[in-house]
Amino acid sequence: YEVLDRGDPERLSSIVFVRPIGRSLDEAAAQLSAARIDIARRVGLIRLSPHLYNVDSDIDRALAAFNGDDV
Repeated sequence: YEVLDRGDPERLSSIVFVRPIGRSLDEAAAQLSAARIDIARRVGLIRLSPHLYNVDSDIDRALAAFNGDDV
């Protein structure tokens, strides 16, 4: 996965976008959804919303899923 940001520390956001590498968006989104992680698909990217819709345990499970671990 590639984490995308605006590249400007003055424009921080509570939304994180990731792009799957080596797998399809559908596969990645399905894996995260199966792990009960609230995501949204946006223009070929997966959106996570720490502090809004995702709690710490969601982020931990997402990171495990990104690493290919069973979640």
